[in-house]
Amino acid sequence: MRPMDKHLDWSGTKEIKKARKEIEALYAWWQEFKRTLHEKSYTFKEDNDNYQMENKMLKRLVDVRMFLWT
Repeated sequence: MRPMDKHLDWSGTKEIKKARKEIEALYAWWQEFKRTLHEKSYTFKEDNDNYQMENKMLKRLVDVRMFLWT
């Protein structure tokens, strides 16, 4: 059982199922991003690209924030 499964019934509406998929995708992205972030040094362009990607992912997170609190 995943930690998310302990707090909310994710088998409900289409909206809840969609939010769960989005949260899982964001979590997977963050885990990969965090791992690669520490493996190499970045150029200014790569730092800017990372900044843009982080902003994009944070905006996605804001869209599902109501499903993060139980």
